[in-house]
Amino acid sequence: MLMSYPSIMAHMLNGALLLVCVLFAIAYFSKILSLDAYRQLILLLLFTLALGLHGISHLLLEKEYHYNPLKW
Repeated sequence: MLMSYPSIMAHMLNGALLLVCVLFAIAYFSKILSLDAYRQLILLLLFTLALGLHGISHLLLEKEYHYNPLKW
């Protein structure tokens, strides 16, 4: 079964943690806006790094296991 591979489980955990981060960002949006520009930039860069790594994980899963969740 496809879900028994550790890389797929790690990818799913990464996606779940990204979702939690987005929900926290929405919940604490006013606090994020009250931060200085440098800290806002750091948060933005961390989020783009995490999102980029998740995208690379999608690419590698598609290449290795022919797994594309967007293809029906």
